[in-house]
Amino acid sequence: MSNEEKIAILEERNRDLRDRIELLEFKFELLFDNSESCRYFIERNFSREQYNQVMDLMDLLREKIDRKEKVSSIAYESEINRIKSDCDYHDAEIIAKLFMEEGRWEEVFPALYGSSMKYKSYLERRKKGGNYFAG
Repeated sequence: MSNEEKIAILEERNRDLRDRIELLEFKFELLFDNSESCRYFIERNFSREQYNQVMDLMDLLREKIDRKEKVSSIAYESEINRIKSDCDYHDAEIIAKLFMEEGRWEEVFPALYGSSMKYKSYLERRKKGGNYFAG
């Protein structure tokens, strides 16, 4: 093996280690936040870039809602899947719901899922300040 090949291998290993350190640092930051949403992002192994893209998406949805534009749960779920290919509509629902429960982008979840029978009573109880988890 030539010196150039050895250097290339070492450079690749160095990039891999830097990427792993970046991911660990990011997860450490999320742990300090200690919110349900941050724990979910850790559990689902989001990178910092993916996390930032989700934050940008939530900001975009808020802006659309503020301008009284229609938002679509299907488009939102597709965008979450584009950001992280192993996420499906369940992940998208959970992310939006966790943010709402934490008081972040509170208007997004009801705009996306408010007409869904699955969440109608949950959102009604939430509006009234009731028990969200009762049947």
